Amino acid sequence: MKAVKSIPFLFIPLLLIGLCLGSCEKYVTDFDFEKKEARLVINALLNPDSVITVHVSTSKTLNPPRPSFYLTEAEVKVYENGNLLGTMLHDSMGYYLLPDVRPQAGATYRIEASAEDYATAYGETRIPQGFRIEQIESEFLPSYPLYDGWEHRTQDLEEYRIVLKLPEGVDTWHGVSLISEGTYTSEEWECVTLDEPFFNGYMWTQDSCYWTGDYLTQNYRGTTSSIAPQDFIQFRSGWSYFEMGERGVDNFYEKHYFGRPDKYQSQLSLLIRTNANPPSQEDNQQLTLYIDSYSEELYKQMYSLAQDEEVGDNPFAEKINIYTNVVNGLGLVGSLNSTSRLLPQPY
Repeated sequence: MKAVKSIPFLFIPLLLIGLCLGSCEKYVTDFDFEKKEARLVINALLNPDSVITVHVSTSKTLNPPRPSFYLTEAEVKVYENGNLLGTMLHDSMGYYLLPDVRPQAGATYRIEASAEDYATAYGETRIPQGFRIEQIESEFLPSYPLYDGWEHRTQDLEEYRIVLKLPEGVDTWHGVSLISEGTYTSEEWECVTLDEPFFNGYMWTQDSCYWTGDYLTQNYRGTTSSIAPQDFIQFRSGWSYFEMGERGVDNFYEKHYFGRPDKYQSQLSLLIRTNANPPSQEDNQQLTLYIDSYSEELYKQMYSLAQDEEVGDNPFAEKINIYTNVVNGLGLVGSLNSTSRLLPQPY
């Protein structure tokens, strides 16, 4: 009889456990992800030096799960100042070309893409106006004092003062870099390698090296670290990371990005310093100044990408939205205009 009387008391805990499990299951399965339709992704970077090239793909969605893939049968049209230039031809792997057509500085271009089962997407950009380098002065700075935040030191530097002539009345955004180009000669060496046993297999080991008596002449080209005391935004490692420089503080970077402070002033002065490299018989290095002028939408996306890289995987950081100017889609339709000048040596 005692066993029979205890059955109701056993039923109550079992009922509570069942309710808990049922409520947990309902909590998990009741969570609903926002459903989003896949959209067209248009990426185009127009430059007066190149034919118009556009890449078209689809966006990746999580609900329902759908990967991103490029499109080979989209219809892509190009408009210049509102007039149809033509329909682009698919080249390969989602890239579309408009042969023998180069964008013109100052013109506005609209890229419009459509494909079956997707909403038509488009983006516009205005090619930055051309500009010129009016003046370049160079000076050698021996034993220039530097402070990198850890220690004080001195370094021989080259200083370049540059004056740009820019179009008036429009906002402009720029990137500046120094590219080192030249040739160098080195001795040609040859090494003899032999197979030697190593446990149950074989490995290559270097036995000896010797000079052949000949010399090799090789070309090199690479970005040169430089200093910009102005209030530039610095994107380190390409377009990743950014840092606001403080006036009067010298920091080394590979490229400098900045916005024009006053669009009604036609001249813009730059000051750039780099490590001194006096000419020698072994090294005939030359420095070339490259200046890019970016469209507003390209600069905004670069800035948002830099912020997103800075945030990284931190779950408590502020959400960064990657900039896009594509209507009904994702991606970027941007443009740039570039110029270059060989820098005079200050020696």
